[in-house]
Amino acid sequence: MYWEVGIKIGAESGQVTVHPAALLESEWSNAVEHALEMATALYPQQRIELEWVKEYETTEGSID
Repeated sequence: MYWEVGIKIGAESGQVTVHPAALLESEWSNAVEHALEMATALYPQQRIELEWVKEYETTEGSID
C-alpha cells in the first residue's frame, strides 16, 4: 500500500508519493501529515494546502 498526496505550494499544485516505510503507522492520515511536514520543511515561507489523497494497494511480487 502507498499513498499519493496532492498538495498546493503557493500557486503550484503537485503530488507527493508516500510509502509506508517512511511512516510510524501505515495509515492515510499519517501519509498526509508526512507529506505536509516535508513540504513545510522545504518551503517554510509558502502557504501549503492539502488538495487530495489517494490510496493504492500493492500486490505481492509487484515492483512498488
